[in-house]
Amino acid sequence: MKIIHTSDWHLGNRLYNYDRTDEEEHFFGQLADVVAKEQPDALVICGDIFHTGAPGNDVAKRFTDRLLDVLEKCPAMETVVIAGNHDSYSRLVVDEALWHRFHVHVFGTPAEDGEGKADFAKNVVEIPNKGLIAAVPFCHSRNFPTVEGAAGEDREKNYFEGLGTYVAERSHGLPVALMAHLAVKGDLDFRGHDKLFVIGGEECVGVEELGAGYDYVALGHIHCPQWIKGEKKIARYCGTPRAIHFDETCDHGVDVVTVQAGAAPAVRTE
Repeated sequence: MKIIHTSDWHLGNRLYNYDRTDEEEHFFGQLADVVAKEQPDALVICGDIFHTGAPGNDVAKRFTDRLLDVLEKCPAMETVVIAGNHDSYSRLVVDEALWHRFHVHVFGTPAEDGEGKADFAKNVVEIPNKGLIAAVPFCHSRNFPTVEGAAGEDREKNYFEGLGTYVAERSHGLPVALMAHLAVKGDLDFRGHDKLFVIGGEECVGVEELGAGYDYVALGHIHCPQWIKGEKKIARYCGTPRAIHFDETCDHGVDVVTVQAGAAPAVRTE
Protein backbone atom coordinates (compact mmCIF):
# COMPACT_ATOMS: atom_id res chain seq x y z
CA MET A 1 0.00 0.00 0.00
CA LYS A 2 1.50 3.30 -1.07
CA ILE A 3 0.42 6.38 0.86
CA ILE A 4 1.36 10.04 0.87
CA HIS A 5 1.60 11.24 4.48
CA THR A 6 1.15 14.95 5.13
CA SER A 7 -0.11 17.09 8.00
CA ASP A 8 -0.16 20.48 9.70
CA TRP A 9 -0.91 22.66 6.71
CA HIS A 10 -2.14 25.50 8.96
CA LEU A 11 -3.93 27.20 6.09
CA GLY A 12 -4.63 30.84 6.88
CA ASN A 13 -1.53 31.23 9.05
CA ARG A 14 0.00 34.71 8.93
CA LEU A 15 3.45 35.85 10.05
CA TYR A 16 3.26 39.31 11.59
CA ASN A 17 0.23 39.98 9.39
CA TYR A 18 2.05 38.84 6.26
CA ASP A 19 -0.36 37.19 3.82
CA ARG A 20 0.91 33.70 2.89
CA THR A 21 -1.65 32.88 0.20
CA ASP A 22 1.02 32.54 -2.50
CA GLU A 23 2.94 30.03 -0.36
CA GLU A 24 -0.19 27.96 0.18
CA GLU A 25 -0.99 27.96 -3.53
CA HIS A 26 2.57 26.89 -4.31
CA PHE A 27 2.32 24.02 -1.83
CA PHE A 28 -0.88 22.73 -3.40
CA GLY A 29 0.79 22.80 -6.80
CA GLN A 30 3.72 20.79 -5.45
CA LEU A 31 1.38 18.30 -3.77
CA ALA A 32 -0.53 17.85 -7.02
CA ASP A 33 2.75 17.13 -8.81
CA VAL A 34 3.76 14.50 -6.23
CA VAL A 35 0.35 12.80 -6.42
CA ALA A 36 0.49 12.80 -10.22
CA LYS A 37 3.95 11.22 -10.18
CA GLU A 38 3.41 8.67 -7.41
CA GLN A 39 -0.21 7.60 -8.07
CA PRO A 40 -0.65 6.54 -4.42
CA ASP A 41 -3.34 4.30 -3.03
CA ALA A 42 -4.12 6.86 -0.34
CA LEU A 43 -3.42 10.43 0.69
CA VAL A 44 -3.53 10.85 4.49
CA ILE A 45 -3.81 14.35 5.97
CA CYS A 46 -3.10 14.11 9.68
CA GLY A 47 -4.76 17.19 11.13
CA ASP A 48 -4.33 20.94 11.56
CA ILE A 49 -5.56 21.63 8.07
CA PHE A 50 -6.43 25.16 9.16
CA HIS A 51 -4.58 27.47 11.52
CA THR A 52 -7.76 28.38 13.41
CA GLY A 53 -11.09 26.75 14.07
CA ALA A 54 -12.82 29.56 12.17
CA PRO A 55 -10.84 30.09 8.96
CA GLY A 56 -11.93 32.86 6.61
CA ASN A 57 -14.20 31.95 3.72
CA ASP A 58 -11.35 32.55 1.29
CA VAL A 59 -9.13 30.08 3.19
CA ALA A 60 -11.85 27.43 3.40
CA LYS A 61 -12.58 27.83 -0.32
CA ARG A 62 -8.87 27.50 -1.13
CA PHE A 63 -8.76 24.20 0.73
CA THR A 64 -11.75 22.85 -1.18
CA ASP A 65 -10.72 24.11 -4.61
CA ARG A 66 -7.07 23.12 -4.39
CA LEU A 67 -7.74 19.71 -2.84
CA LEU A 68 -10.09 18.95 -5.73
CA ASP A 69 -7.23 19.87 -8.09
CA VAL A 70 -5.00 17.38 -6.27
CA LEU A 71 -7.63 14.64 -6.45
CA GLU A 72 -7.87 15.02 -10.22
CA LYS A 73 -4.27 13.83 -10.50
CA CYS A 74 -5.18 10.40 -9.14
CA PRO A 75 -8.96 9.74 -9.26
CA ALA A 76 -8.64 6.22 -7.82
CA MET A 77 -6.83 7.44 -4.70
CA GLU A 78 -8.60 7.38 -1.33
CA THR A 79 -8.04 10.51 0.77
CA VAL A 80 -8.34 10.40 4.56
CA VAL A 81 -8.55 13.61 6.58
CA ILE A 82 -8.58 13.92 10.37
CA ALA A 83 -9.13 17.00 12.51
CA GLY A 84 -6.23 18.41 14.51
CA ASN A 85 -6.28 20.52 17.64
CA HIS A 86 -6.33 23.71 15.55
CA ASP A 87 -9.34 22.58 13.53
CA SER A 88 -13.05 22.81 14.18
CA TYR A 89 -14.14 19.21 13.76
CA SER A 90 -17.73 20.26 13.05
CA ARG A 91 -16.62 22.58 10.26
CA LEU A 92 -14.50 19.85 8.68
CA VAL A 93 -17.28 17.27 8.58
CA VAL A 94 -20.10 19.55 7.44
CA ASP A 95 -19.53 18.47 3.81
CA GLU A 96 -18.72 14.87 4.70
CA ALA A 97 -21.38 13.33 2.45
CA LEU A 98 -20.30 15.43 -0.53
CA TRP A 99 -16.61 14.59 -0.01
CA HIS A 100 -17.44 10.88 -0.12
CA ARG A 101 -18.28 11.25 -3.80
CA PHE A 102 -14.62 12.09 -4.39
CA HIS A 103 -13.24 9.21 -2.28
CA VAL A 104 -12.48 11.63 0.58
CA HIS A 105 -13.11 10.41 4.15
CA VAL A 106 -13.25 13.14 6.80
CA PHE A 107 -13.09 12.34 10.52
CA GLY A 108 -13.81 14.96 13.15
CA THR A 109 -14.09 12.78 16.26
CA PRO A 110 -13.68 9.14 17.27
CA ALA A 111 -17.07 7.65 16.38
CA GLU A 112 -19.40 6.28 19.02
CA ASP A 113 -22.76 4.58 19.15
CA GLY A 114 -25.89 5.93 20.78
CA GLU A 115 -24.67 4.85 24.22
CA GLY A 116 -21.26 6.54 24.10
CA LYS A 117 -19.32 3.38 23.25
CA ALA A 118 -16.65 3.30 20.56
CA ASP A 119 -17.80 2.39 17.06
CA PHE A 120 -14.46 1.43 15.53
CA ALA A 121 -15.89 0.52 12.12
CA LYS A 122 -16.69 4.18 11.44
CA ASN A 123 -13.05 5.22 11.93
CA VAL A 124 -11.53 2.67 9.56
CA VAL A 125 -11.06 3.13 5.81
CA GLU A 126 -10.53 0.11 3.59
CA ILE A 127 -8.25 0.57 0.61
CA PRO A 128 -9.58 -2.24 -1.61
CA ASN A 129 -7.07 -5.08 -1.98
CA LYS A 130 -4.35 -2.85 -0.51
CA GLY A 131 -4.85 -2.41 3.22
CA LEU A 132 -6.64 -0.64 6.05
CA ILE A 133 -6.24 2.83 7.53
CA ALA A 134 -7.44 3.54 11.06
CA ALA A 135 -8.09 7.26 11.47
CA VAL A 136 -8.06 8.91 14.91
CA PRO A 137 -8.61 12.70 14.97
CA PHE A 138 -7.43 14.88 17.85
CA CYS A 139 -9.39 14.20 21.01
CA HIS A 140 -8.79 15.07 24.65
CA SER A 141 -8.09 11.91 26.64
CA ARG A 142 -11.20 12.25 28.78
CA ASN A 143 -13.47 12.60 25.72
CA PHE A 144 -12.67 9.31 24.00
CA PRO A 145 -15.64 6.93 23.76
CA THR A 146 -15.73 4.11 26.25
CA VAL A 147 -14.77 0.61 25.09
CA GLU A 148 -16.99 -2.24 26.08
CA GLY A 149 -15.19 -4.77 28.25
CA ALA A 150 -12.03 -2.65 28.66
CA ALA A 151 -10.25 -2.71 32.00
CA GLY A 152 -9.18 0.49 33.74
CA GLU A 153 -10.32 4.10 33.50
CA ASP A 154 -7.88 5.40 30.86
CA ARG A 155 -10.26 6.05 27.98
CA GLU A 156 -7.56 7.01 25.50
CA LYS A 157 -5.46 3.91 26.15
CA ASN A 158 -8.50 1.67 26.03
CA TYR A 159 -9.64 3.22 22.75
CA PHE A 160 -6.33 2.71 20.96
CA GLU A 161 -6.01 -0.84 22.25
CA GLY A 162 -9.53 -1.67 21.12
CA LEU A 163 -9.01 -0.07 17.71
CA GLY A 164 -5.78 -2.03 17.23
CA THR A 165 -7.55 -5.28 18.00
CA TYR A 166 -10.41 -4.39 15.68
CA VAL A 167 -8.23 -3.74 12.62
CA ALA A 168 -5.93 -6.70 13.31
CA GLU A 169 -8.92 -9.03 13.15
CA ARG A 170 -9.94 -7.60 9.78
CA SER A 171 -6.63 -7.08 7.99
CA HIS A 172 -6.53 -10.58 6.44
CA GLY A 173 -2.80 -10.31 5.83
CA LEU A 174 -2.96 -6.83 4.27
CA PRO A 175 -0.93 -3.92 5.70
CA VAL A 176 -2.51 -1.69 8.31
CA ALA A 177 -1.72 1.98 8.99
CA LEU A 178 -2.81 4.18 11.87
CA MET A 179 -3.10 7.94 11.51
CA ALA A 180 -3.47 10.21 14.53
CA HIS A 181 -2.99 13.80 15.65
CA LEU A 182 -1.29 13.90 19.06
CA ALA A 183 2.02 14.24 20.89
CA VAL A 184 3.91 11.10 21.81
CA LYS A 185 6.34 10.75 24.69
CA GLY A 186 10.03 10.72 23.91
CA ASP A 187 13.03 12.80 22.97
CA LEU A 188 11.40 14.84 20.20
CA ASP A 189 12.43 17.89 18.22
CA PHE A 190 9.80 20.47 19.12
CA ARG A 191 10.92 23.25 16.79
CA GLY A 192 7.89 25.32 15.93
CA HIS A 193 6.02 24.34 19.09
CA ASP A 194 5.31 25.80 22.48
CA LYS A 195 6.92 23.24 24.79
CA LEU A 196 4.57 24.16 27.63
CA PHE A 197 1.99 21.69 26.38
CA VAL A 198 4.27 18.74 27.12
CA ILE A 199 5.60 19.76 30.53
CA GLY A 200 5.24 16.72 32.76
CA GLY A 201 4.05 14.63 29.83
CA GLU A 202 0.38 15.11 30.73
CA GLU A 203 -0.63 15.73 27.12
CA CYS A 204 1.65 13.04 25.68
CA VAL A 205 0.92 9.41 24.84
CA GLY A 206 3.43 6.60 24.91
CA VAL A 207 3.90 5.13 21.45
CA GLU A 208 3.32 1.70 22.98
CA GLU A 209 -0.15 2.92 24.03
CA LEU A 210 -1.25 3.42 20.42
CA GLY A 211 -2.03 -0.26 20.02
CA ALA A 212 -0.32 -3.16 18.30
CA GLY A 213 -0.57 -4.67 14.86
CA TYR A 214 0.20 -1.60 12.76
CA ASP A 215 2.74 -1.57 9.96
CA TYR A 216 2.96 2.24 9.89
CA VAL A 217 1.81 4.99 12.24
CA ALA A 218 1.31 8.33 10.46
CA LEU A 219 1.37 11.17 12.99
CA GLY A 220 0.48 14.84 12.89
CA HIS A 221 0.93 17.66 15.42
CA ILE A 222 4.72 18.05 15.72
CA HIS A 223 6.12 20.28 12.98
CA CYS A 224 9.60 18.79 12.63
CA PRO A 225 9.74 15.54 10.60
CA GLN A 226 11.09 12.65 12.69
CA TRP A 227 10.78 8.99 13.57
CA ILE A 228 9.65 7.96 17.03
CA LYS A 229 12.34 5.96 18.75
CA GLY A 230 11.34 2.48 19.83
CA GLU A 231 11.76 -1.21 19.20
CA LYS A 232 10.48 -0.83 15.65
CA LYS A 233 10.74 2.22 13.40
CA ILE A 234 7.12 2.46 12.30
CA ALA A 235 5.80 5.70 13.89
CA ARG A 236 6.64 8.98 12.19
CA TYR A 237 5.78 12.66 12.15
CA CYS A 238 5.96 13.90 8.55
CA GLY A 239 6.20 17.51 9.77
CA THR A 240 4.87 20.60 8.04
CA PRO A 241 5.13 20.96 4.26
CA ARG A 242 6.31 24.56 4.78
CA ALA A 243 7.62 26.51 7.75
CA ILE A 244 4.84 27.85 9.95
CA HIS A 245 7.10 29.67 12.44
CA PHE A 246 10.53 31.27 12.14
CA ASP A 247 12.28 28.60 14.22
CA GLU A 248 11.25 25.73 11.93
CA THR A 249 14.64 25.36 10.32
CA CYS A 250 14.13 21.66 9.61
CA ASP A 251 13.44 20.20 6.18
CA HIS A 252 9.88 20.34 4.87
CA GLY A 253 7.88 18.23 2.47
CA VAL A 254 5.51 15.28 2.32
CA ASP A 255 6.38 11.64 2.88
CA VAL A 256 5.84 8.92 0.31
CA VAL A 257 5.43 5.68 2.25
CA THR A 258 5.27 2.09 1.07
CA VAL A 259 3.60 -0.02 3.75
CA GLN A 260 3.91 -3.81 3.73
CA ALA A 261 2.43 -6.27 6.19
CA GLY A 262 5.02 -7.36 8.73
CA ALA A 263 7.84 -5.34 7.16
CA ALA A 264 9.49 -2.00 7.93
CA PRO A 265 7.86 0.86 6.01
CA ALA A 266 9.91 2.51 3.26
CA VAL A 267 9.79 6.30 3.46
CA ARG A 268 11.18 9.07 1.31
CA THR A 269 10.42 12.76 1.51
CA GLU A 270 9.37 14.81 -1.50
